[in-house]
Amino acid sequence: MKEHINMEGCITITKDEAMKMINDFKGDSITVKIIQNQKETNKIPVGDVEIGQTICNGKYVVVDRYTHGDACIVRKETIKNIRFGETNNYSKSNLRKYLNTEYLNEIMDEFGEIELHTVDMLSMDGDDSYGKCENLVSAMTFDRWRKYHKYIGNADCIEWLSTPNQTEKSNDTCCVRIVDSNGIVGYSDCYWNDYGVRPFFILKSSILVSVD
Repeated sequence: MKEHINMEGCITITKDEAMKMINDFKGDSITVKIIQNQKETNKIPVGDVEIGQTICNGKYVVVDRYTHGDACIVRKETIKNIRFGETNNYSKSNLRKYLNTEYLNEIMDEFGEIELHTVDMLSMDGDDSYGKCENLVSAMTFDRWRKYHKYIGNADCIEWLSTPNQTEKSNDTCCVRIVDSNGIVGYSDCYWNDYGVRPFFILKSSILVSVD
């Protein structure tokens, strides 16, 4: 068989050679997988995207990957002017409700499917009485923000984290950890202030995304 490999690495054969291959396969069960040209679609499975790479026209950053390939994503820009809630318990917060309803609809339209993940509401002074909660979208915990900061940088406004400063055990149900636009971590009253949030969520490795 005469073959020619072009600049894109594709093998070109004649029509007669193709027909001979088909005839040779008669009676056998074969599977053909057609792969679209990435240059045409500009989309690849998110499990193949490098950590730290932005996707979807710079809207999101891939910040981590689980062993089975699912990708952890953080929105690059903050969603602004959101109040945390009446207490610093993230599981009962207005912020959590907004992210898993109104904002969830937006990213479901974009990706089609989101994976559940756990938010650990361990307070900064080490109390675990708030426990953990399951989310499709969440505000980053302090630990996640610290781990992913090298990929996402500073926000353009003060942003909420889901980590409480203290808990009822220390007679503090109002203070939540925040990060200033200069990267300084502090705390603020959960009820009186409207800050921003950079949502965190997880995509299955097979979800196709455009790579910047």
